[in-house]
Amino acid sequence: CGKVTADGILGIESGLRTHTNLTYVYLDLSGTSISDDEAIQVIEAIFSQQNIVQVFLMLNRCTEIKDRTANKLADLLETKHTIKELSFQIERTQISEEAKENLRRINQTRKLKHFVV
Repeated sequence: CGKVTADGILGIESGLRTHTNLTYVYLDLSGTSISDDEAIQVIEAIFSQQNIVQVFLMLNRCTEIKDRTANKLADLLETKHTIKELSFQIERTQISEEAKENLRRINQTRKLKHFVV
């Protein structure tokens, strides 16, 4: 996929904020140049959905993704209880094992289906 422009990320975020009645989001941004800040904006837009139940977010090989993204997801998972299934794929990113372990700990409480970190 390669480079994703800021306009492209803004378009994704805008679309998610415009269509507020989604029950699932499948978004594969693997291998793109999405930044940590942009990933956080996308995650916030996904979690702003009223009835969101399933989230499949792939960020494999996104080398700019750091702990802030994982920590934002963790914070939102602790407060957004409509989420029942989560796949957050983050192979070959800069997310630390500690941040991944924090997400796994949250899942021990939430018991999400298809939980992948």
